[in-house]
Amino acid sequence: LAGAAFWKSQPLPEGRVDGAVLLTGSTGFVGGGVLFGLLVRAQSLGISKIVLLIRKRSGATATERLQELRDNPALHAVRDLFDELVVALEGDVAERDFGWGDDGARQWPHSEHLHSVLHCAGDVRFDQPLQQAALSIVSATLQVGQLAARWGARRFVFVSTAFVHAVPSANDYLQERLVELRDLDPTELYRDAVSDGRWAAKAMRELGFPNTYTFAKAIAEHLVMQSCDASGVEGRIVRPSIVCPAWAAPYAGWAGDKPSTIMAGAALLTGRVVRVFRGSKHPCPAVPVDFVAGSILEAMAGTDSRRISHAAVDASQANWLPSFTKMIACLLQLLALRGDMSLPEAGLLFRFARLAEHETCFWLVNGIVNKLPNSVALCFCTVCHQVACLLGFGAETWHSRVSMMRTVSRYAQLPTQYAPYSCPCYAWRFQSRLRLPADWSPLEYTLLIHRSAIAFVQGEVPADISQNVVQNFAVVRVLEQRPLLMDALLTFSMPGATLFQCAAALAVRRGLQWMDVRVTVDAASLRPLTSLTEPLVLCPTHRSLLDFVIIGLTCYQTRPLVPVLQMPSVAADAEFSGLPLLGRALSALGAFFVRRGSGGVQPDPALRAEVGRVFRSGRPLEVFLEGRRSRGRRHLRLRTGLLRALRDVAQQSVALVPLSLSYELLPEDFGFYDELQGLPRTPLRTTGLIEWVLSGLCGQLPSHGDVHVRFGAARVMDSTSDLRALLADVQAELVSLTGISTLHLRALAELLGLPPAEVIAATAKAGLRSWPSRLEESGEELCPAQRWPLGLQAATLLTDRLPQNWATWLVEPVQQQHKPTEQTEQQPLGTSKAHPAEDVVVAALSARLAAAEEIARRAAVELQDGGIATITEEHLVQHLLHGRAVDALPPPLARGAAYVVASRFAPCGDDVAPSCEVATKPVVVQPLWPAAHRRLERQVDREALDRWGFTDTRFAALWIDGRPAVQVTSKRYGALGGQPLFQLWEFMQKEFNVSLGVRDTLPDLPLPELPPPARGLLERLTAVVPEARIHAEAEARLRAGTGHGLEDIWRLRTRTTQRMPDAVVRPESEDEVQAVLQAAAEGEGFAVIPVGGRTNVTSATVCPSLEAEPRPIVSLDMRGLCHVLWVNIEDGVACIEAGITGMALKEALQQYGVTMGMEPDSMEFSTLGGWIATRASGMKRARYGNIEEMLVQARVATPGGMLWQHDGRTGGNLPSSACSTFSTTPRTAYGRTSANTSLPGLVLGSEGCLGVVTSAVVRVKPLPEVVEYQSVLFLDWESGAAWMREVARLPAALRPTSCRLMDSRQLELSRAIRNSTSSELKRALDMMVLRAKGVRFEEAAAATLVFEGSRAEVDVQKRMLWPLVRQAGGTWGGGSSGEAGYALTFAIAYLRDFCLDYRMLCESMETMVPWSSIGRAWGAVVNAVMEQHRALRLPGKPFLSCRMTQLYDEGGVLYMYMAICTAGLSPECALKAFQSCEHAARVAVLDAGGCLSHHHGVGKLRAAHLAHTQSPQLADALRGIKASIDPHNVLGARNGPWAAPPLAPDDPPDLGW
Repeated sequence: LAGAAFWKSQPLPEGRVDGAVLLTGSTGFVGGGVLFGLLVRAQSLGISKIVLLIRKRSGATATERLQELRDNPALHAVRDLFDELVVALEGDVAERDFGWGDDGARQWPHSEHLHSVLHCAGDVRFDQPLQQAALSIVSATLQVGQLAARWGARRFVFVSTAFVHAVPSANDYLQERLVELRDLDPTELYRDAVSDGRWAAKAMRELGFPNTYTFAKAIAEHLVMQSCDASGVEGRIVRPSIVCPAWAAPYAGWAGDKPSTIMAGAALLTGRVVRVFRGSKHPCPAVPVDFVAGSILEAMAGTDSRRISHAAVDASQANWLPSFTKMIACLLQLLALRGDMSLPEAGLLFRFARLAEHETCFWLVNGIVNKLPNSVALCFCTVCHQVACLLGFGAETWHSRVSMMRTVSRYAQLPTQYAPYSCPCYAWRFQSRLRLPADWSPLEYTLLIHRSAIAFVQGEVPADISQNVVQNFAVVRVLEQRPLLMDALLTFSMPGATLFQCAAALAVRRGLQWMDVRVTVDAASLRPLTSLTEPLVLCPTHRSLLDFVIIGLTCYQTRPLVPVLQMPSVAADAEFSGLPLLGRALSALGAFFVRRGSGGVQPDPALRAEVGRVFRSGRPLEVFLEGRRSRGRRHLRLRTGLLRALRDVAQQSVALVPLSLSYELLPEDFGFYDELQGLPRTPLRTTGLIEWVLSGLCGQLPSHGDVHVRFGAARVMDSTSDLRALLADVQAELVSLTGISTLHLRALAELLGLPPAEVIAATAKAGLRSWPSRLEESGEELCPAQRWPLGLQAATLLTDRLPQNWATWLVEPVQQQHKPTEQTEQQPLGTSKAHPAEDVVVAALSARLAAAEEIARRAAVELQDGGIATITEEHLVQHLLHGRAVDALPPPLARGAAYVVASRFAPCGDDVAPSCEVATKPVVVQPLWPAAHRRLERQVDREALDRWGFTDTRFAALWIDGRPAVQVTSKRYGALGGQPLFQLWEFMQKEFNVSLGVRDTLPDLPLPELPPPARGLLERLTAVVPEARIHAEAEARLRAGTGHGLEDIWRLRTRTTQRMPDAVVRPESEDEVQAVLQAAAEGEGFAVIPVGGRTNVTSATVCPSLEAEPRPIVSLDMRGLCHVLWVNIEDGVACIEAGITGMALKEALQQYGVTMGMEPDSMEFSTLGGWIATRASGMKRARYGNIEEMLVQARVATPGGMLWQHDGRTGGNLPSSACSTFSTTPRTAYGRTSANTSLPGLVLGSEGCLGVVTSAVVRVKPLPEVVEYQSVLFLDWESGAAWMREVARLPAALRPTSCRLMDSRQLELSRAIRNSTSSELKRALDMMVLRAKGVRFEEAAAATLVFEGSRAEVDVQKRMLWPLVRQAGGTWGGGSSGEAGYALTFAIAYLRDFCLDYRMLCESMETMVPWSSIGRAWGAVVNAVMEQHRALRLPGKPFLSCRMTQLYDEGGVLYMYMAICTAGLSPECALKAFQSCEHAARVAVLDAGGCLSHHHGVGKLRAAHLAHTQSPQLADALRGIKASIDPHNVLGARNGPWAAPPLAPDDPPDLGW
């Protein structure tokens, strides 16, 4: 049977459709087969319509391609049904929203109910770049699935591939279930594949996927099922194996319009494009396309509960399929029989095929036979094409040949791509319900495939895992104090050791002796190791960086006694690999570097491969299962990742040997204690190693006591081992192996307030052995950083007698236990097997812990009562460490108490179990697309609404190669774009002292709905300005009604907006501005608020409340007046419309060879009118002045008419009557007059309340001949500030154009951004050079300088600075650093919004401070904010930074940054908390002698402070002026002295908590 008869002979699915079907990929091979089956089965399944989603291609529309499909001979038998049921829907699944551009708003276009969506479309190329594969497969599939949900489909069928199983199984069938991706999150794999791709590519390789196609399909399956579960659609996955030509339908041998898979291979062999494939004798996992179509229809209409089905021949019939080797042999025979290939050629190719069965031979033969000829031919054609182009004839012919050979060269890669399937290591065997028909013939099907391939080549259309208690206490002394010569003889005489190992052992011994460390090994614990036959895996505790060297030295020394103890291969943290000297030395000694998956990084996909490589070397493995060094000597939870990888690759049993290292003092004790106090961890640096070596050579290292090493009983791990149970056993052994000395017991006694002798006697009677400490003999007093770790190490041996939660903190269990929500329970004293003499110690320790727990509970209640909705362990620790002194706890105890208490305050409902374990609800996975922020080369000059700057630019956190990093999403600001800023991510966490999650960001919410404009307002506006100037849409109103102050942006980001303007008018002439103002004054009228570039940070453009201003409000967007009207180069003045932005103005004036020199940080967006209205200043004030020094004349529109003065009539944008009167007036202006109060003085700083500046005459200067940059490093801020004071004493002409001093935090920020891509070696060398000069970046300050002017001016300015720098002890930093620091200004503005993403509220604050007060102003701000931060009990610590930006004879300008973390607070409470801190800072500035604002203005934000800065009489006078100019208060922005009645200035905002 063939064609429709074949389909009708097959069993029907048990269900029906009774509705419409949407099919993608219908013009492809599988989709075409499915379409044929749908048409044949339409009546029996109740299919009422078949909608084909077809994309445009090669200029043909969907309708035209539908017609071509109808005319395909394969559909001849069902053409009538085609005409009746099939319709086209134009769309491309590989484009966002299918290319419809309607943002997902399109509805199902047909009356018939949509039952099923069959997604057969997809790019089946194996060599796609990973991002492209993720987009064309994963994003497209998720998008189609969402369409199915939106259009109400019941079922979504996704055609995947059977080869989502990356490799065939050696012993079992491949099951119909989702493939395991180990511990890798498919969503994170998908995100990385679309963005950076390196981590996902590494995962693909380590998971065994041979190509991006199968990897993307595997990810898609996970995400599709998750999305379907979330949206309520029945998801089905069909997995075809190698789809081959049809067995019977539409006709035997049908292979679509172009060859694919096996047929393509046969066609390439036939056409000699390739000459050899690698084959094997395993059955080829082929399946006819009509069988696949049947499986898809069964998934569509079937009633069984299977969600995943293999459209592959079941393993029981796999041997019915021919092998790839047989298929190749058959094809060669067939070609020889047909005369298409000579017998010698066929014989040669057959020999090549036999040779290719061996992997090494295949790569050699493939390179010589397949790739080399095609490469030679391509080179020949290319050369000929070049020659033809030179000669002028035949170029087109050779161009076509070059294109053909490039295609052929790509096809020559197919044998390599096919190898995992044509020659697998094991046979591909699938669990499947698909059975071959009774008349199946392997030979016949092989011939059918080959016939189709030959026909295609020839252009024809074919027809159819018992603890051993050590009793003896004998020790092996591994390290004692010895002379250098003795150490050298000992190490270099070790048998079997390499020269490098001997040298390394000698260096380690000397280094440990500098620290007076002695190492002993429990000899009895070594005995069981001698009988081990399994490969050895050492599982030590992790307490110090010394662990590596002590274990290595122990193995090195004891190998003659225990041969199994070779030098181990250490699984070291990847951080060591970045150390240029130590990293290489460790690697040479056998260490390998792994990145452990945790909250800080993603799992390393290469872990298994690296573990396998090291395991096969035969050396013992050294694995720190705790993952990180324990702070406080607690036992951390053991992790399974490395052991899981080892179990997977070992293919045999291995012996896990617990290994306890018991230290007295550690070199890291003080650093760890600082970390417990909340200070940032000091990263590993080469400079630190060098300093340590120098200290050791000078004999300056203190004694660290003894280290005792004990081996435990081996645990066998095999493929059936329960890892968690095994690790729980290992951890219990590690705890029991822990050793203590009398120093530990003395520390515990001091912590508990007991006599040391009593504690030592009690523990000895209880059976806890301790060795006498050499450090005890010295009698040195222990500091807290030493006492607490020692005491906690001793306490870990008492955990079976302590309260449960405290026991689990001291020894974190492998398998997490539920923490009780009420008061913790303690075992009754005397109930344990411990000796009763121990009771006095346990009772005292329990009492100390209970007291700490109660303090922590009260602290948590305080936080909760203070408005903190979510109390985290880290936040509670910070509150305990920095709270009231009466309740202050030592850092280790504070962390333990927070661990015990925090879980009781987790946000669980009343009915939720104490563990808060709630079933995770599936979430729809959104398809990802390469948005604008990924297209770094393209700039989109569209301003963002709820962020600073352009939409294409932001700082975004993402995973780069499995590590969290920050990245700028465009290259708008030079090389900064696209670079992974790893150090910036670390900097943010360190400075805020919080842990951040890459994905834990504020959500992007839809725009809020705004009430409609006031009734009749739009009509009144239309009567005075063209309708095109009027905008009432939500985005325009939101944009005009907000600035870029924190409050405005935070409300936008959280969608808690307040009143917005009713409409926005964007006039394009002075007459239109005047018309709007006059209309606003008529009748009931409306208020007008002029808006420029929306860069104000004082809420100046925010609409007054309805109570303060009941009238409608219209925003006047002045950016329509954006032209340079005239430039008088000789007089040095220019007339410019007020709406032009700073960057546009700079570019426009450059065409005249002049510049205004006004360059504020916001110059990309702020306008000339905004500068005037806020009395602004720029970065180059020293040369060009402030705006008041630049402004000569202005024209100001008011409701009563235009204000102008002197030659203001020369504005160039005058009414026609004025132009006729003054037509002969030259285009220039008076630089100064003594005639009345000046209009510029009136309008400067008026903030849109006295009038609207429409144009202005400003001073311009010739473009500078020379622009140079420089930078200077100072030892500290005080040195830098003193230098700035000396620069300010220079005559104005001798000062740099820009001179800005940044403090240590801004310097660290700058380095985090600029140095993220530089090598560790370069950074270490730079650090060493600067350290030699006394510069420490933790305290340093830096100045960036810009010089402009003539060559002589710049040279003089630079010469004047040299002696000042030398006197201040500064170091020149170079021009590149200065230029980068200046250019970085524009990009840094985007960091505020990055912080907002993670609920860290940030804002800047500026002031001018007299030189006599500047030394105390910044310290006053820091103290005020820190005090307020503590009072609010906010998480983390505030970020406070300062720079001095401008210099005056009288003082300097301080530009201060403040940021706080508000995690756990609601958006409104977060904003109030920041406002409270900002209020404290502003009051501190004013009290310290600073001004209210230097250049930002007052607006509404600072209006409450005006009473401190001006007399009431002046305020009344200003209001009187406004009453005369604007009697109806048309200009109703209500900023500064004209603001609505403010709060009392001394009162901080009411937090409402």
